[in-house]
Amino acid sequence: MLANLSMLGLVISHSCDIDKFREERPKLATRARNAWPVTLAPVYGLENLDAGQAGDVRAGRHRRYFHLPSEAKIPELMADLWMQQPVPIVRVLALKRRATLDPEWVARLWLHIFVTTSRRNPKDVFVGGTLGA
Repeated sequence: MLANLSMLGLVISHSCDIDKFREERPKLATRARNAWPVTLAPVYGLENLDAGQAGDVRAGRHRRYFHLPSEAKIPELMADLWMQQPVPIVRVLALKRRATLDPEWVARLWLHIFVTTSRRNPKDVFVGGTLGA
């Protein structure tokens, strides 16, 4: 999770996209380097939701929002997956990282993105860990 003075954001792009940028950066022209995109979703607190909506976000039942529980000094938040968009990586790398999702939460995020974008139940699509017919 990243922060600047006005907004929090969750990097949705795979970490390998950032690693690849770091490897390729010396070979890239300035224009290409400045345009290299990563996907970022804005992050907000749950305080503007009513109790029912906040409960749905926490339970993973709200497709638009991905719940980020509080941890250490970071309050409970939600990422708005409908508003994710490409952002130049040079702008993202200039920000302060506040937290990192562990592998379990990365898997939860990608499952939530799958359900949000496909509107399908993963149990109907994935059979025994592979794509079903």
